[in-house]
Amino acid sequence: MEKSRKKSKLSKIYYIILISILLFVVSMVVTIKVIENKILVPNVQGETFEEAKEILEMLNLKVEKIEEKNSNIEKGIVIRQEPEYNTTIKVGDNVKVYVSVEPQIVQVPKVPGKTFEEAKEILEMLNLKVEKIEEKNSEIKKGIVIKQYPVYNTPIEEGETVKVYVSTGL
Repeated sequence: MEKSRKKSKLSKIYYIILISILLFVVSMVVTIKVIENKILVPNVQGETFEEAKEILEMLNLKVEKIEEKNSNIEKGIVIRQEPEYNTTIKVGDNVKVYVSVEPQIVQVPKVPGKTFEEAKEILEMLNLKVEKIEEKNSEIKKGIVIKQYPVYNTPIEEGETVKVYVSTGL
């Protein structure tokens, strides 16, 4: 009878050990599966968009191309990326790739004699920024553009600023 009890106790211990080992193996498999679905983002800055896209797609990452005007970096080259390289993300996540495009050159329109609002609208339609500078001038009605810089017909890049000098009427 004593042997039977010992056998029963040993069976329970073996059973507990077996269950413990099974739970450990299952937890390791689950952990490995979770780790397998994560990836370090590679550095694609300085690559062409096509090269960057190929690299990212080989790693099962989605690519979102965002064009950014930059006259200092060759057209079609990746300027930056989000998330940054060496960041851990899930497989299938999106990586934003900012690609250099050449800024457009526009001719500065003539705005003296127009109201500030008209001048601002014209300049913003050409993707130019506007800086309003008020200037005392008793000969020109309040709110009318007196002069501008750069001057009419100057070629500049989209996004640059045109200074508009507006009469205060005093």
